[in-house]
Amino acid sequence: MTTHNYVHLSSKRSEWARKKLGELAPRMIRMYGASHECMDYPIPGKMYSSKSRNTANRPDEILHDIALHHLIRQEGKPYAVEIKEFDKYFQQNPRLCDFISAQFYNNKLQTAPSSAWIEPNPLRIWKFQDIPHIFCHVEGMEDYLTVSTEEGNDQSCSNKAEVKKVVEVFKHIVSKEGVNPRSVNIISQYNAQCHAIKTALLESKFINSNVHTVVASQGGEWDYVIFSTVRSLPDYRIEPNPTHGWCKQNLGFITDEPQINVALSRARKGLVIIGNRHLLNCDAVWKSLLELYWRRSCVVDAKDFPPHLKRPRKKEELGRRLGNFV
Repeated sequence: MTTHNYVHLSSKRSEWARKKLGELAPRMIRMYGASHECMDYPIPGKMYSSKSRNTANRPDEILHDIALHHLIRQEGKPYAVEIKEFDKYFQQNPRLCDFISAQFYNNKLQTAPSSAWIEPNPLRIWKFQDIPHIFCHVEGMEDYLTVSTEEGNDQSCSNKAEVKKVVEVFKHIVSKEGVNPRSVNIISQYNAQCHAIKTALLESKFINSNVHTVVASQGGEWDYVIFSTVRSLPDYRIEPNPTHGWCKQNLGFITDEPQINVALSRARKGLVIIGNRHLLNCDAVWKSLLELYWRRSCVVDAKDFPPHLKRPRKKEELGRRLGNFV
């Protein structure tokens, strides 16, 4: 009977053994955590701490050939083909995926034609049929209130103007475009905003609509997402050259990159972002997104969105979109 002895070595000791002993080093397999694996094989929308995402914590190159997440992808290994196929393609419209890929994954994300995101009859809410995203500029006012969470009472932020616009856009997508309400997810980073949106939808007779925080949406996918960013200031209070401290105080965690990543990667077919572009421009990531949307002519004012449609979708097309819902 063969006996195997296993010894746990830290990353530094493994590196030392590889360098000093070379071919005489014992056979080793280095297992990294999910945050490290995600640096080499990104999973869209996964959130990890800023410490784990630090480039200084990247897996050592010298241990590349003994890292488990590389070994399982080697040719001839069981399920290597399926794993690499999963790595390669992301089920999201390419126009939604391109910013996420460039901003968070060094352009590693790719999409392939899939029924999951291909829409034969694009919504008329988009300015261009092949660009299914919009940023709707809303200048609202922040309200703060105490909400109950699993951890206890917490101060949270809401924005009535954005709530009103979210409901208006949701009604348009469902009533005018004929989208199944369950195919739409409304997200915000603030519990108070989610609560306000749910209440407004109930008042409009939408009982089973999807409204979640960004964190709660992690791991889920929907055809369409409406993202309310909430934070807002009047123009005269927005600093032309904001400091990091100013941004932290006035934008809060809407500038948290993992949460931005999650929010932008939940939609397969189309994304509507509602927020104050003047304020969001103070953050580097949001500024990059807004610049891209500007180049694509996909930034609109609240008064012009959603567009006025003379007629709803034809009855037979509505039936196809709603499926078993009607």
